[in-house]
Amino acid sequence: MRGHFWGRLRWIHGLHFGLLCDVESGVWTETRVSGARPVPRMHHGMAVVENFVSLYGSFDGLQHLNDLYALDLRENRLACLLPHDDSRADVPR
Repeated sequence: MRGHFWGRLRWIHGLHFGLLCDVESGVWTETRVSGARPVPRMHHGMAVVENFVSLYGSFDGLQHLNDLYALDLRENRLACLLPHDDSRADVPR
């Protein structure tokens, strides 16, 4: 599989769309993404492992989040692997 970079997600009429960049060609492609819908966020962490892009934690403007999502680049499907839980405190950095 060629390398990809995952850009923003947006929702239009209930459909998920994401931007994927092929790092070899530098071409961005808008693609339909299915699955779980994370809330808009900032200050999150992301990592790529094989065919998956993970999205962890963040701040949604009101609270700090400790959820974990994974985007399967082969199927363009997002899954919530660990939902946000207020009782699970983030470890200070």
